Amino acid sequence: MNLPLDGKIQAVRSKRKPTIPTVLSKQEVNKFFTYIEGVHALMAKLLYGSGLRLMECIRLRVKDIDFDRKRLHILGKGDKWRSIILPDLIIPELKAQIEKVRELHQQELESGFGDVYMPAALARKY
Repeated sequence: MNLPLDGKIQAVRSKRKPTIPTVLSKQEVNKFFTYIEGVHALMAKLLYGSGLRLMECIRLRVKDIDFDRKRLHILGKGDKWRSIILPDLIIPELKAQIEKVRELHQQELESGFGDVYMPAALARKY
C-alpha cells in the first residue's frame, strides 16, 4: 500500500506547557519535620539540608562523612564523586546514629551474628 501523497505535509509540533516546580515554604518544611522522627527524619534532613539525592542518602557510608571539614563525599550519578556541605544542625544527630549502629553491630558480633554470607566472593578472589 505505498500510495503517493497529494502534496507536502505541513506537520506542526505541539507546544509543551512549562512545568513549574513545587517548592515548599519554610512553614511547610517545618511542619513536615514535626511529623517524622528517627532515621527517616535524619535522612530527610540530609536530603533537605545537603541537597542529596535519595539513593545517595541510602548508600551513604560512614567513611564518606568528614566531620572535621563538615563535608560529605558522595558517589553520584554517572559514578562521579562530589563533595557537599554537611549542615551543622545534623552533625550531632548523625554522630548519635553512627554510635547507635556501632553498638548494635557490636552486640550482633557478640551474639555470633553480624557476618555477611557471600558465597561467590571467595571464588572470585581465587
